[in-house]
Amino acid sequence: MNTQTVSLLLENKPGALARVVGVLSGFGYNIVSLTAAPCGDLSLTRTTVVYETEADPRSYARVVARLNKLIPILSAVDVTGQPVLAQEMVLARLHAFNRESAATAMQIARDFGARIAGPAQAGLELQAAACPSMMDEFASRLRSCGDLELVRSGLVALVSSAADAMPLD
Repeated sequence: MNTQTVSLLLENKPGALARVVGVLSGFGYNIVSLTAAPCGDLSLTRTTVVYETEADPRSYARVVARLNKLIPILSAVDVTGQPVLAQEMVLARLHAFNRESAATAMQIARDFGARIAGPAQAGLELQAAACPSMMDEFASRLRSCGDLELVRSGLVALVSSAADAMPLD
């Protein structure tokens, strides 16, 4: 299964995201992550879509071309393999853990640059942001500390001209 990431700039209007989803589902792609929020100009929305496909990689250009033809979309760019600024946020709440587990959770938080979002009733709330593979590891390590409740934002990505940006796989 191949994963592709597309960055979109579209009009902030009802139905715009539904059209994007319609195109991707029409190609038979499974959406893994979809994030959208107004950007600097509140009439526009920046959207990042990550989808899985078993299709021939030559078909990816057809998807982006179809997205670029939709009226509410101003630009669609396949950012897979390009240098990007990309992160996913994780909010985690640990319940019912002991003093040893708390110390382990705090060390994991430090290892991943997480911050304490607040105390939970008989637990701990953490917030972290990094690339999705790092957030997978963060969640995996926290599971050993107690009952874990987890929410992930989905990937946000912006094509970067910075020399230290990482290619997105």
